Formats: sequence, C-alpha cells, structure tokens
Amino acid sequence: MSTVLRERTVGDLAGDARAMVEMGLYWSFRVTDPPFVWAEVVPRRRGRALTRAGWLTPYIVETIADDARRAGAGARLDIRVAPGPGPGGAASVAHLFAPLARHGVEVRVR
Repeated sequence: MSTVLRERTVGDLAGDARAMVEMGLYWSFRVTDPPFVWAEVVPRRRGRALTRAGWLTPYIVETIADDARRAGAGARLDIRVAPGPGPGGAASVAHLFAPLARHGVEVRVR
C-alpha cells in the first residue's frame, strides 16, 4: 500500500500560521499551554477509525488534518477538547478545522 503525500508550499505554511495567529492558536510561539484534544477520524466506508490524542500544537493540527483528508469525502472528524484555561476552546478548534469541509469531511468538536 502506498501513501500519497500532498506537496505543501511555503505559502501554504504561511497561510496556516497566519490563520492560527488570527484565531489565537499560536501556542508554539508563546509560553502558554495548548489545549489537549482527542481526535478520531471515522472513514465513510467501513473500516478502522484512526484515533490521536495530544496537545494541539501546529504539528498535531496538520497531522490530524492530513489524516482526515486521507480518509476522503464522507469521512467524519470527531474532536474532544479538554476543559482548561487559555486559548483553544471548542469554537476556536472547530474554526481551525473548518477548511476540511472543502474535502467533504464533517467536523464535530465538543
């Protein structure tokens, strides 16, 4: 089985960073803790769901988004955000993953 990786440009990364700063999701550049999340990608067709958990750093955001895009149209991304102080409430996290709708992925955040 081969894995197809999407090529990313410097412009893509700059856009991601800009969006994160605009939403207050720029923890890697600050001395605050990102929220802890549990993410599950459920494919549309029968198959195994992929689960990840961790601090919502830019790396984890990109990893979860890539997992969801790879699952394809009709997949669902369920994210649970741990309660806690600081940026990154459910609404901010939902906004961060909203672009996945263009790929046909439903995003649910709680």
